Amino acid sequence: MARELTFCGKAIVVRQLTTGEVADYLDHADSPATVADILLNRLIPARVVATATGLTVADLNGDVLPSALSDLWDAVEAENPFFCRLMDRLTAAAKKMAGLAQP
Repeated sequence: MARELTFCGKAIVVRQLTTGEVADYLDHADSPATVADILLNRLIPARVVATATGLTVADLNGDVLPSALSDLWDAVEAENPFFCRLMDRLTAAAKKMAGLAQP
């Protein structure tokens, strides 16, 4: 299933990521955060939003209102619940590992 919305005057389709796209993200998960990532502080990174929408990371970090980004992220999260749950589990595991590393 996919949903259509308008982002910065452009009609886009938000779709689910394929298993291969998730694997590709995980292979490159150490990519630096973008301004949009830091501004929104959401589980789904801009690179994944770009993949799910056909937009570029530059589109997401250009002259865009934060409220428009937030609406877009909401749509991507709604279409990708499996990826969101994966990110929840990975974040929880990372926090646990960080706690174990503390003296």
